[in-house]
Amino acid sequence: MKIKMNPNPKLKIEADDFDKKLELLGYFLLFFLWVYSVYAFTVLPDIIPTHFNIKGEVDSFGSKMMVLFLPLVGTIMYVSLTFLNKYPHFFNYPSKITPENAFAKYTVATKMMRVLKNELLFIFSIIQIFTYLSVKGETSSLIFWFLPFVIILMLATMIYFIVKLTKAK
Repeated sequence: MKIKMNPNPKLKIEADDFDKKLELLGYFLLFFLWVYSVYAFTVLPDIIPTHFNIKGEVDSFGSKMMVLFLPLVGTIMYVSLTFLNKYPHFFNYPSKITPENAFAKYTVATKMMRVLKNELLFIFSIIQIFTYLSVKGETSSLIFWFLPFVIILMLATMIYFIVKLTKAK
């Protein structure tokens, strides 16, 4: 069996001003997530909420070491997606990539990756804040609209960029 090589053209996509702002926002969100998490780790008790059910209520408790889990996952995700974003010819696209449309489609796709990784860091930050607030007794649950908000945000972003990808020429 012969392995088929990726036929998409290889191009280097330079970041425009908006892309650079998205990257700066990502660095800020990652920095905030770590600083907030380390702060929370130093002031929280040994046992903290580690999971919220679909209603936003705490349904599982565990070690406060778990407060460092989201920044760790966020860092791995951010670094991985940043690295992957340098190779847009490996992405899956809703239409055929040709030498004529590659630049336009790669530009949209790399922008989508930047937006999605920032949204994930924002979501992780909200989860950390609500974990802290629930331990401190300032809230007893993750807000009820959080899960629908996350689903709508991620779907809307992907739909928006997929439509842009199909129109990119």
